[in-house]
Amino acid sequence: MGRKPSVVVEIGQQFGRLTVQELGHLGGKRAAVVSCSGPHEPLSKWVQLAALTSGAVQSCGCLGAEKAAERARERNLAAPPRLGTGKKGLPPGVKYVKKEKPYGSRIDDEGRECAYKGEGNCGHAYKPWSEFNKGNGAHGYCSWCRACQSTHAAGKPPRYDYSLAWWCKLFGITVEQYRALEAVHDGRCWLCREFETLTRKDGTLRRLSIDHDHACCDFSPTPEHPLCGNCIRGLCCHNCNRQVLGNVERVGADRVFGYLASAKAMSQAVLQFAG
Repeated sequence: MGRKPSVVVEIGQQFGRLTVQELGHLGGKRAAVVSCSGPHEPLSKWVQLAALTSGAVQSCGCLGAEKAAERARERNLAAPPRLGTGKKGLPPGVKYVKKEKPYGSRIDDEGRECAYKGEGNCGHAYKPWSEFNKGNGAHGYCSWCRACQSTHAAGKPPRYDYSLAWWCKLFGITVEQYRALEAVHDGRCWLCREFETLTRKDGTLRRLSIDHDHACCDFSPTPEHPLCGNCIRGLCCHNCNRQVLGNVERVGADRVFGYLASAKAMSQAVLQFAG
């Protein structure tokens, strides 16, 4: 294949919005100084002749920006309206929709509108500051009135504090009864006779677990449905309560005792016969 003939470029020749002002070389290649006639201040720049003659460069960049703005304008005209904070600063063709004021926007020195949006609200009524609790909102008060705060708290699940009193209530005993059980073995586990070693996330030592007979109350206690209190067997450490007693109840105490009494003799007899 032969070499393509070079295109003759003369001063004053136009390529799109560009007009050739001067011919020369740029980086060892033929180039020209061109001026752009776009809707802006006069601008001159060096452009390689190959880019001019091929049509790759037709302006200083203003032509591409205008085409992109036109495409965006067409998309915005077909798009649904968008909310804006003001008419200024929106792209061309974007419809301005006035933003509605949020609930609780009326605030003055005498009071404010309640801003609670949940179910059972007071209808965002305007109330004096005496109807609001102290808080970090406007004028040092909460944005919800007392009535709406009570409504919101009533719809949330009860908060568990996991204190000793709450823990004893789950098992149907009192704190005094727990302390009495704890004093039987001087705060040690009733099974292994060792102190509890398991700690909580904050590093504090856990209290002894309350062990109960699952044959009586075989369910997880809650504040609404505590244990009867008559099935309490004692206080054990976490390891004995979960790993030892839990497995014994799952397998069965009779089977465990039978295994300990006869398994060794049976296994030795089988080993001698097989040997």
